[in-house]
Formats: sequence, structure tokens, C-alpha cells
Amino acid sequence: FQHLIVSFLFFRLVLGVICVVFLKTCDGCVNYMPIL
Repeated sequence: FQHLIVSFLFFRLVLGVICVVFLKTCDGCVNYMPIL
């Protein structure tokens, strides 16, 4: 169960990095930032 949580957090982190690097102007990406 804990492994799933770690995988989920890692996935969110990757999405955040991709968002910042590639999609700075994407309105949908703003929704991910407060979570991170």
C-alpha cells in the first residue's frame, strides 16, 4: 500500500516537472502546482 503512495507522489512530481518545463503557458497545469 505504501509503495502505491510513493508511486503516486512520484507521478505527481513528474507531472509537475513536465508542466513547469514544457507547459508554462498551459492553463491546465496551474491546477497541479498547489498540490505539489
